Amino acid sequence: MRKETFFAVIALIVLCVGCESQQDNDLDANKNLVWRFVEISNAAEWDRLAEIVAIDFQRHSTATAGPPVRSLDDFVSLQKSFLAAFPDQQVRLDNMISEGSFVAIRAAYLGTQTGPMGNLPATGMSVDGPFIAFFRIDSGKIAELWVEWDNVAMLTQLGLSPPMLPEHSDAKRKRLAVEFLRGIYTGDPSVVDQIAAPDIVVSYPIFAEIFKTPVIRGREAVRDFAIGFGKRWVDANVTVRHVVADRDGVVLVWEFQARSAIPGKSGDAEATKKAWGGVTLYRFNEADQITLELGEESTPGPVARLPAAFDDT
Repeated sequence: MRKETFFAVIALIVLCVGCESQQDNDLDANKNLVWRFVEISNAAEWDRLAEIVAIDFQRHSTATAGPPVRSLDDFVSLQKSFLAAFPDQQVRLDNMISEGSFVAIRAAYLGTQTGPMGNLPATGMSVDGPFIAFFRIDSGKIAELWVEWDNVAMLTQLGLSPPMLPEHSDAKRKRLAVEFLRGIYTGDPSVVDQIAAPDIVVSYPIFAEIFKTPVIRGREAVRDFAIGFGKRWVDANVTVRHVVADRDGVVLVWEFQARSAIPGKSGDAEATKKAWGGVTLYRFNEADQITLELGEESTPGPVARLPAAFDDT
C-alpha cells in the first residue's frame, strides 16, 4: 500500500470516528436540555426556562383542555395553573431516549390536589400519573413538546368521576319522574323548582274532593301542594314498582306509606299509619321539564290488587 493511500484511510477513519463522537455529544446535549427542563419545572423557577426553551415554543396535547400553547409565556401560565391545583407537583423521569433532534421520555406526574382544577373541586388526594412526552430541539433550545396521558386514570386516582356521556333522554326522564314523585310525596318542594315546567298541570280525581277541583295549575301551586303534603304526612316512604318511558311520556306504578300528622282518636300511633298506591303519567317538554302529571290513586294500590302483573319488577 502506498504511503499516501495509507494516510488517506487513516484520515477517513478518524473523520468518521469524529462524526460519531459529535453525534453522541449532540444527543447527550439534547438529553441534558430535557433533564434541565424537568429540574427547573420541578423547582417552579419559571424565569430560568428562557435559558433552554425557545420564545416561540409550542406545546401539543389532546389531554389538556383550554387554549393552545404557542409561546414560552403561554407555557409558564399553564404550568402556574397546574401548580395552583397541585402545589407540590413533581415530574419523575423513568426513561429517556434521544435520536436526531428529538428526545422521548417516559415519566410520571406526582402531586396532591389541594386546589380546584377547572370546574373540579379540590380533593386532597394524590396522583402518580404516567405520561409520554416528545421534545424537539432546535439551535440548542427546546422548540416543541408533545405530551399525552390518561385523564380517566388520573381522575380515578383523585376520586373524581370522569365526565359522563350524555344521558339518553328516556333514561333521564325516567330518573326525573321518579325523583319528582318521591319529592312530592315526601314533602320536598325543591323538586318542583328543579323539574316542573312553569305551566305544569297536575290532576288526580281525589283533588276534586280535597280542593273542589281535579286540577292544580302552575309551579307555585304545585310547590305549595308539596309543602302541605309534607306537613300532613310524616315518615313517608315511596316505592316505585314499575317505570315505562315512551317519547315524551313516563308512567310510574308506585306505592306509598306514611303516618298521618293528625293524631287518631285513640292516640295510637299505629292507627295513623296509611298506605295506598297509584299509576301516574308524566309528560315532558323538550327541556326535560314536567308539563303534566296525570294520576289515579287507590287503596289498596295496583300492586296489592294485581301482584302477578308486577312479578318481574
